[in-house]
Amino acid sequence: MAHLALVIDPDPARRAGFTAGVRELFAELPGVVPGEATAGDLTCVWAAGPSAPVDLHRDGERLALLVGYAVDDAGRWLTARQLADAWLAEDGNRTAQDGYHVDKAP
Repeated sequence: MAHLALVIDPDPARRAGFTAGVRELFAELPGVVPGEATAGDLTCVWAAGPSAPVDLHRDGERLALLVGYAVDDAGRWLTARQLADAWLAEDGNRTAQDGYHVDKAP
């Protein structure tokens, strides 16, 4: 089980207000472990079960969150960073991975 909310907003006060509201909602969910990360104008808030696999990679203006497992075509387990690198590579195939992807162009 996982719950996820994203907000992209250049206004820090508005972004903080949205994030605070989500944090309150997620706090009402029984037995979840909350998490939060910000990169640039993007804030991601999540709540996952205590044994749910969650991997976060943050690199400057880039943020990658993997909830669950990712396995490539060769059967190798991937991290959030490896998934983001593959998805954002110039020669990468953006349709190769299932899931939710948010890419904010500069």
